[in-house]
Amino acid sequence: MAYALCYIFSPFIGLQITFFSFYTTAAILIGIGFGLLACVYKPNKYLILFFAVVEAFGCAGHYVKIFPWMPTFTDTGYISMSLLDLVQSTFLFLQYRIMDYSESLHN
Repeated sequence: MAYALCYIFSPFIGLQITFFSFYTTAAILIGIGFGLLACVYKPNKYLILFFAVVEAFGCAGHYVKIFPWMPTFTDTGYISMSLLDLVQSTFLFLQYRIMDYSESLHN
């Protein structure tokens, strides 16, 4: 939930992907934040799987510096973002697996 809130508030402190406009970046980041909150409060296994995959791609993208950010990230910043995305993706995949397992018990 904390990471979702970081996504929602990050455009308001000036975080922007350099090849998108500020408003496009803000819409993407806020959308991801609300999507992650939806995964927590209104669990849907397909939504969780979608965001788990998105976070996994985000992890790889940050690690290889595909997403240039403003203000410019240091190498440590990219690695930190990559690790945060990795943790988020792992938790989402675990949540998906638990939901899938509990559904199989009920069937």
